[in-house]
Amino acid sequence: MRLREIPATHEFGHILGLDDKYNTQTNQSFKGWEQNIMGKSIGGKVETRNIEELLEDAFKEYDKWIKNHNPKKEKFYYEINP
Repeated sequence: MRLREIPATHEFGHILGLDDKYNTQTNQSFKGWEQNIMGKSIGGKVETRNIEELLEDAFKEYDKWIKNHNPKKEKFYYEINP
């Protein structure tokens, strides 16, 4: 089996918090996700929107935190898939 045939990158996406972008019953990629790593387990590409999806969640949590904490006295921590 060649490295390109192993879905490790796709599965690592799940560890980071990304969702599948395909129908798990039919294995058909959602429209617009056909070449993306989360829409195509093998041979898909990591795209900017994957990174943006991860950062969006972190920024939402930071916005919630900043409303109730003093950043000069406390540190912000964010866990992926707590």
